[in-house]
Amino acid sequence: MKKCNNCDRLYETEGMNKISNKYYCEACYVHLENQKLELQALRNYIKYVFKYQPNKMINNQIEKYNKENGWSYKNIRLTLEYIVVIKEMEMQYKFGIGLVPYYYDDMINFHKERIRKSKEMEDAKKKSKHVTINKKRDNTHKFNKGRMVNIDDLEEDDE
Repeated sequence: MKKCNNCDRLYETEGMNKISNKYYCEACYVHLENQKLELQALRNYIKYVFKYQPNKMINNQIEKYNKENGWSYKNIRLTLEYIVVIKEMEMQYKFGIGLVPYYYDDMINFHKERIRKSKEMEDAKKKSKHVTINKKRDNTHKFNKGRMVNIDDLEEDDE
């Protein structure tokens, strides 16, 4: 039996996953792998925005927002996307991701509103009914066709 390094519960050794000489249960292992992927996605987005790899200051900002504020790496990345794409602001490398705390709540509200609107649209699609409309025959074209004069026939009569 081994103890999970994250949740401190005892598990059978066969069900444990090992990362750098530390053992994790399946749930904690999946959570840690997900966090690792989200951190990599955040670093890739920072590289995309600034055209440089994150420096020590940016890495410290990321860790501060994650540890002290309790923000997930995904939410930090979504906030950066909100600032760059939605607000169309230009980020400067010398300031790092310092704008994130000022726009974090706006990003949360923006995404909540998007989710709410998409649910409303789904509900509207579920409530909508298919209605067939029988078109009334239009006789105006028939009337106009009877009154049309063929110019070619007129020219032949003149000759």
